[in-house]
Order: sequence, then C-alpha cells, then structure tokens
Amino acid sequence: MHIHTNYRVPDTPDHHPTHQSSLQEDELSQARQISSERSNTIYELQGQLVAHASILQSDTEQEKEERESMSAVRDELHRQAGYLLILESTKVKLPK
Repeated sequence: MHIHTNYRVPDTPDHHPTHQSSLQEDELSQARQISSERSNTIYELQGQLVAHASILQSDTEQEKEERESMSAVRDELHRQAGYLLILESTKVKLPK
C-alpha cells in the first residue's frame, strides 16, 4: 500500500524554491495588487457617495427653505387680499 501526501519541503538554504512556489508567490503578489486596486476603488466610490449625499442633503435643505419662503409669501398674499376686501367694502360704504 502506497500513501500519497502533499508534504512540501520547507525552503531552506539547502532547498531552493520550486517552480510551483515561485508561481504561488507571483499569484500572491498579483492578488495583493488587485486587492490594493480594489481598496482604492472602494475608497474613491465612498468619497463620491459622500459628495452625492451632501449634494442631495443640500438640495433637500434648499427645497425646505423654498417651501417655507413660499408659505410666507402665501400668508402675506392672504393678508393683503383680506385688507383689499376691507378697503373695497369701505369704499362701497362711502357717500358718493
């Protein structure tokens, strides 16, 4: 009976790295570079997201201010319309 093992001889001064370990080191280096690039991409996207969220919040605040301003204008128009009705009523009551 023959038992197969995946035992790898450690790299020591007596044993040079094998072609397979060299390939694994290259793959590891590539994986690290890809990871770094993706981290940079994620960082950039997060920055863009924060910028867009800030713009949306700013738009929302501006819309709120516009609504409040329009509410004040509407209230003033109602007040003036009421005053105009009083003036017209008074005018009708004045002798000619």
